Amino acid sequence: MIKLKNRLSLVSSFTLLLLAQCGSVYTMESDSRNFRKGEKLFAKYYEENGNAFMYSVGTVGYKYIWTITSSEIIMTSIDLKGKTDTLRVKSIGNWTQHSGVNFEEPNCSMVLDGDVLILKFKNEEGQELEKSLINEIDCLEKSNSPILVSVLNDMKSLKIK
Repeated sequence: MIKLKNRLSLVSSFTLLLLAQCGSVYTMESDSRNFRKGEKLFAKYYEENGNAFMYSVGTVGYKYIWTITSSEIIMTSIDLKGKTDTLRVKSIGNWTQHSGVNFEEPNCSMVLDGDVLILKFKNEEGQELEKSLINEIDCLEKSNSPILVSVLNDMKSLKIK
C-alpha cells in the first residue's frame, strides 16, 4: 500500500511538472507572437510618422508602442493574450523633430530580464537615431540624457509604468 502511494505521489508530481512546463512554453510562444506584433506596429508607426517607441515590461509582459504626430501621441498596448487597445492623447508638439541624435548612454547595467525600451526617430535634418535598451526602468529614470528624459516624459503622459 505504501509503495502504491509513493508511485501515485511520483506520478502526480511528474504530471504537475509537465503541466507547468507546458504553461511556460505557451507563455513564451504567446509573448514571442506579441513581440512580433509589436515590432510590426513599431515599423508601421515609424514609416507613417518618422518616429516610434516600444516599451515591454520584462521579457514576458505588456507591450506599449507609440508614435508622436504634430498634434497627438498615439499609443497601442498589447496585453498578454495579444489583445490590442489604442489610446490617443493630445500633444503639444513632436519633440523628435528638433532633437539631436547624440544619445547619452545611461549608467545602467544591462539586465537579462529587464524592461525593453526601443526608440527610433528621424529629426527634421534627416538624422536618425535607433536604440534598444534592456535595463530596469527605475535606473533609466535617473538618466540625464535629454532624449531619455523626453521618452520617459511621454511614458508618464501615457501612464506607462
